Amino acid sequence: MAGPRSRQSRAGQAVLVFAALAAVQGAFLAAFAGRPSRSLPLTFAFPRLLPWFLGVRASRGGVVTGRVLLVVAVLAALPAFVASVVSIVTR
Repeated sequence: MAGPRSRQSRAGQAVLVFAALAAVQGAFLAAFAGRPSRSLPLTFAFPRLLPWFLGVRASRGGVVTGRVLLVVAVLAALPAFVASVVSIVTR
């Protein structure tokens, strides 16, 4: 019969394995998306949109907008992440 101590260590291991899996998945996605982006440039798909996009991305407003969208995405995902970690740790 497993005691409370072993349940906590298994929960900690589960959190660590999940974090490692997330890191590996992110690296795989970056490598997977990087290859087509080098072989098929953006000008092929959207030739008229590229100068506008590069200008917006480099402008101060584009940087601020990107950061705001990133914060919104993190805040949207945070409750589910915290609930998942709490669920794993309290088992």
